[in-house]
Amino acid sequence: MKYKAERTNQKLILNNRINFSLFYGIKIPSTDSYFDKIFTVNTIYFWIKPSDFISEIHRVLKVKEILILTFI
Repeated sequence: MKYKAERTNQKLILNNRINFSLFYGIKIPSTDSYFDKIFTVNTIYFWIKPSDFISEIHRVLKVKEILILTFI
């Protein structure tokens, strides 16, 4: 999915408007307060400890910024 998203959004990537990351759902490989927005679809099923991972998202998300968590 990451590679398809990158192919589809090449222009946004080249203009530094968007970035896609792939990792294994325990520790987000970023510094504190790094992201303006985090958007995830159908990933919650793979989170090993959901409450811990929400804390990890909180760590890397800037204050008063946006988390969009969707699932079906």
